[in-house]
Amino acid sequence: VNTRALINVPVSISYNPSTPLTPAELSTFVPVTLQAGSRSFTQSVSIANLVANGGSMTLPFNVTFQPIDVGLKTLIATVNAGQQFTESNFANNSIQLEVHVGGNYKIVKEVTEINPKTGKIIKSYGEGPVSIAPNKLAGCTSKEDKTIKIKLTCVKDDGSNEAVEDCKVSSELEWPNNGPHDHDDGSDTHLGVLTQPSEDIPITGLILTYKVSEFAGAYAVKLDGMGPDNKPIEVGSVLVETSIANDLTPLNDLLVFKALIPGTSESHPNEGYYGTPLLRSRLSVALADFKSKVEQFNFFVRLERNPTGLPTNDPYINDLALPVVKSEAASLSWGGAYDIGKTWSTTGKHCLHRNGTNLDISMSPFGPADGEVLFDNGTYATIYRTYLAEAFIEAKLEFPEKDERPNDYTDHWHARPTK
Repeated sequence: VNTRALINVPVSISYNPSTPLTPAELSTFVPVTLQAGSRSFTQSVSIANLVANGGSMTLPFNVTFQPIDVGLKTLIATVNAGQQFTESNFANNSIQLEVHVGGNYKIVKEVTEINPKTGKIIKSYGEGPVSIAPNKLAGCTSKEDKTIKIKLTCVKDDGSNEAVEDCKVSSELEWPNNGPHDHDDGSDTHLGVLTQPSEDIPITGLILTYKVSEFAGAYAVKLDGMGPDNKPIEVGSVLVETSIANDLTPLNDLLVFKALIPGTSESHPNEGYYGTPLLRSRLSVALADFKSKVEQFNFFVRLERNPTGLPTNDPYINDLALPVVKSEAASLSWGGAYDIGKTWSTTGKHCLHRNGTNLDISMSPFGPADGEVLFDNGTYATIYRTYLAEAFIEAKLEFPEKDERPNDYTDHWHARPTK
């Protein structure tokens, strides 16, 4: 609500006596009080009238807030506080409202997502906030230009909402929440593109457009207005959250992610281990199948080379293991561009890791390089890699990227669900 605006606050009361009332009690009046900011308002209610109305009534309280009331206010309604009856069936609750400085004019926001080519409305958001997926990247996918239109109209703040001219507005892009990104170099290249053709608001309204960022986060179009009387108009901000977090689920219980190992990742620590439910489902099947294949292989090798099961120094026995499957990265928790170098770059193959469908599988556990699993001349490493590739393909996971496939000499594979 704005100051100097008269508002009606209905207060509903009910009374359900636990015992029949005496004539003296029926003739009693009880106070109903509304505490609003620095003032209080009281009305008296006849118990007889309350009972005659079935035990419930609604009382209108008219309140005009003053400049001293600006801020968050709690309105508390009480009935019969400390008065006639000692019964415990009197209760109260409260509501909160925010009081703003009110003037002669206000600027009304109308926020929509539009098709940037046709201008047609895709979705309406009222005055905001906006929840939308980040734009697709120009570097490696079919680029998108998701666009938010903000129409601003200046009107009289007298209840008529009559449009007026000679109002002005300024805008600025802010970044109140960086979502999954733990870095901010002070640049604004990742904020998206805000276009404002003029400071003047014509009587037909002023159109601002905001092309959504490729990076997930919460962005704010901050607006400040000025009325024809050269007095400030509080407009507020339009919050635009770019995220697909509701479409993603953690994968770190299925395999080990580099970003979750302390000291091993300089790119988005404790992030990047999210994928779609489809990726999770097929990955779970693939890893279970891989485990089964490896354990079966290991069993027959042990049985063939050491049928007694007694301790042995045979390296072909002692090197048998179930490799710990690791991932370099999947997607960030909010989705969007995954700039592994923290440079706000939208190019490179890693741009595929934006919507939870792509996953990198590290090859480091399948060879002696990191000392995790010691294989003799890589014999078992080759076999285990073959089993992993077979398990992925059988679970309908494909390897679409050149130089990041099982048959390529590479330090990781790039996998995603087949369509």
